[in-house]
Amino acid sequence: MAPLTGSPCATLVALAAQGTYVLLLDRATGAPLCTPTRDPAAIAQAWEDHRPRHPRPALVAPPGDTAGPPPPGVEPWQPPAGWRPGVPAHPPADEWPDPPDPETPGPPARVLRMASRPHPPLDPVERAAARMRAQSFAARADALHARLAARRNGDATPLATRFERLNHALGGGFWPGLYLIVGSTGSGKSQLALQLALDAARAGTPVQYVALELDETHLYARAAGYLRRDAGKWSEFFHGHKPVPDDVPAALAALPFHWDVAPPHGWDTAEIAHCAAALRRLYPAAAHVLVVVDFLQLVAGPGRDLRERIGTAAYQAKAAARDHDAVVLLISSTARENYAATEFTPHQLAKGKAGEKRFEDATAPWDGPAHALVGLGKESGETEYSADAVFVLVKEGWTTAAPPHGGTRVHLALAKHRAGVPGWLDLRFDGAVFTEPPAPEPPATTGWEALGQLPEGEA
Repeated sequence: MAPLTGSPCATLVALAAQGTYVLLLDRATGAPLCTPTRDPAAIAQAWEDHRPRHPRPALVAPPGDTAGPPPPGVEPWQPPAGWRPGVPAHPPADEWPDPPDPETPGPPARVLRMASRPHPPLDPVERAAARMRAQSFAARADALHARLAARRNGDATPLATRFERLNHALGGGFWPGLYLIVGSTGSGKSQLALQLALDAARAGTPVQYVALELDETHLYARAAGYLRRDAGKWSEFFHGHKPVPDDVPAALAALPFHWDVAPPHGWDTAEIAHCAAALRRLYPAAAHVLVVVDFLQLVAGPGRDLRERIGTAAYQAKAAARDHDAVVLLISSTARENYAATEFTPHQLAKGKAGEKRFEDATAPWDGPAHALVGLGKESGETEYSADAVFVLVKEGWTTAAPPHGGTRVHLALAKHRAGVPGWLDLRFDGAVFTEPPAPEPPATTGWEALGQLPEGEA
């Protein structure tokens, strides 16, 4: 039997590919929601159709079956007597026959099928009761326990990045959920998001990159510059100053990377869930899917003002991450009045025009608590509230005429982490690529300090 990978859909697809008949059961009643199948595409489609109802994954286990227990999170289903492959798991309950015509001579009239009978409206209290039955520890404990067990034993892993210290801070990488990157103009937030997306795609994760500020030529130049940074920066490719290497088109074409550019009338917030669902449909066996929206302040939607639209986008993104087991990454700009917190030069304006001292008490943001930077996103308060983690890019200004070796120092604040603790991470940005500097050497310690204690009388 295939192990549980963290995605029930992926497990069912793997079982179907092995020739096992699989199906979905209603969370509350246990009734089949689809016909048992061993077609991977069919079960993936059924999963997407019924995902909001939190169906129970199942496999057909006829009486006397000796194949062994199903994988964790998948239950056995005993087919009714007389069932055989290709036959629906239950007779259609929403159709009924025409009555025979009593005036017709001869044998009884052939039974005809009519149109589907409409379902009676469900009582609101019964609808709430059904949700309560489906969303309870009694109904979900085994599946949720199996999900966490899969994370513990390594069958389910997060979406890792190329930044080791970032992975460590996030508990291994991006687990399914909503994430936000905040930065001022020119901080490199789009490049960082695209870099994370390309790394994910190169590792096999399907990606949808929603470019509301960039066109496809910009995207291609940036992707080429990241993939072949030995051949030049993306801006040199974009302006024609250097040729794009001939191996780039094939290398990029092999990636499960898709994009959407801004349409003339704006990109509606409801599309976030559609993007996640489409990735799951196109790649049913994928362990992860990633949706990136760059950037949040350009989304469209029913809200009359920017704050309303961003708030709607936040909850749409949160629902998409939950319902489709996706990583959703939103990019946000910051208001100009917050630039002082996201751009800091240690010696900036040490003296004013008349020689008076200025900012003598100024301290660098990265010397303070990272959580103090929550709330810097432009009109994105609800997004920061609902996000599982919030990152803020803080540029350190140059203290020399030339850029520092390795690129501009960028301090990445993990300002909020719902499943961890806030903190600071150091990056370098050369205008085209973010890198992680080597970890600093730990300070030399005495034997007593290494043991966490001091000799008597020296405390």
